Amino acid sequence: MSVRKSLMIIGIAGFCAVLLFSAGCFKAKGGFGRYSEEEMQEIDLAQRDNLPVPTGGLVLSVRGEAISVDEVIEPLQSGFEKIAGTNFQTFVEQSRPAVSRVVMNKVTDILLYNQAQRKAGDNAQMEDKLEQAVESEVDRFIVEWGGDYAKAQAAIEEMGMDWKSFREYQKRMLLTQSYLGEKLKSETEVVSRRRMKKFYDENQELFEQKGVLDFKLIDIRPEKLADEQVEEGQDRKDAAIQLAGSLYARAKAGDDFGELAEEYSHGHMAISGGDWDAVTPGSLAAPYDAIEEAAKDMEAGELSGPIVADGHVFVMQLEEYRAGGVVSFAEAQDKIEYQLKTQRRREQFNEIIAELMEQANVQGMDRFVEYCLVEAYNRYAVRG
Repeated sequence: MSVRKSLMIIGIAGFCAVLLFSAGCFKAKGGFGRYSEEEMQEIDLAQRDNLPVPTGGLVLSVRGEAISVDEVIEPLQSGFEKIAGTNFQTFVEQSRPAVSRVVMNKVTDILLYNQAQRKAGDNAQMEDKLEQAVESEVDRFIVEWGGDYAKAQAAIEEMGMDWKSFREYQKRMLLTQSYLGEKLKSETEVVSRRRMKKFYDENQELFEQKGVLDFKLIDIRPEKLADEQVEEGQDRKDAAIQLAGSLYARAKAGDDFGELAEEYSHGHMAISGGDWDAVTPGSLAAPYDAIEEAAKDMEAGELSGPIVADGHVFVMQLEEYRAGGVVSFAEAQDKIEYQLKTQRRREQFNEIIAELMEQANVQGMDRFVEYCLVEAYNRYAVRG
């Protein structure tokens, strides 16, 4: 498989994850949607000013724009440095997927933006709406920095931009969103109940819900009671039950359960306030299985006790109990519909990219990726 074909497979995922829902954003926002900062970071902005002259393997030329080696490998520096000192072949094998993905994201970005520009043409009305949307994004960004223009400017400078390039960045994304909003039609697609039920029946493993039992425990052991905790003539087991009952009452009245556990519990988790790590229902051996039996009839935050079980008397505070099993179709239906629509959007997106790649006939991608790998190795992995 050529680098170009493998790029189609592994490179699209990062960009696609951000753009799958463009149709919804576009329509909901009345023309132009927006993403969070985290989502924005997934879309790489190709350099558009002061571009180097395409020569040999130094840059990759796509639709008149150039992708430089630096903008591909510099964001991956920390990953390269982690495998510094390995031989060249190992370095290339481990680094190729990441380098290929970045190259593909940048090529995809350019092609989509180019297509979006063609689609928009000289539409003055759209240009006005786009400029308004960009200014709204700029205003929102400043608000996120407490309305402090200087701090906002410092933030965009840290991202390697100025206000002009930041506006171009926003314009680029919003215009691309608008284009994809027209192309990705699956949001309006109706997913039939029959199709969802078929997916549910054929993928039961996806709907298995792992159970969880999370609790705090005071563990009283009759043989470890101090003499002063046992009344004259009293059986130690009865004394343990009596103590557990009084601790239950104190916790019920508002005393801190963790502090009571630290002071009175004989269990191995007393030092941590009786707070056990969450376990899977059915995994507790006797006598602690009695805790799960009690938990089945409790709500989170409730207390139970005294629980008498084979030489132990427990007081429990339930944090969470959820039985395992397969989620019902009724409960899973919304998620299934979402997943099927997402799957269709992904397919549509891949079809769009495949068509654009074929039309663009980008030359030299394999060679450019190889050059990036060599440069990354020489720059970050060779130890002198």
